[in-house]
Amino acid sequence: MNFKIGDLIDARFFVKGLCSDSGGMGQVIFVEDSNAEFSGILALKYCREDNEEYIKRFKREVRLQEVFNGNSKVAGTVYSNTDNDPPYFVMKYYAGGI
Repeated sequence: MNFKIGDLIDARFFVKGLCSDSGGMGQVIFVEDSNAEFSGILALKYCREDNEEYIKRFKREVRLQEVFNGNSKVAGTVYSNTDNDPPYFVMKYYAGGI
């Protein structure tokens, strides 16, 4: 599955463009929060594979990512929904890195 500019993910996040397509099982896109809980451009990573093993690994990645929230060396997760199809998580976007 690939999202296009203008798509709405999980009735909340509007797709603004592609950030990175170089991941093995995921893709990172730029989104905006339609609920305005989070302002500005965000980075949303989702599992683009439909294989159950890949989905399981992606959900594990989300859990591990959330363990590091608050660590200044890792971009923290601000929102996630691993029950969505496809599962995803959202991070702040840092144009120049963290």
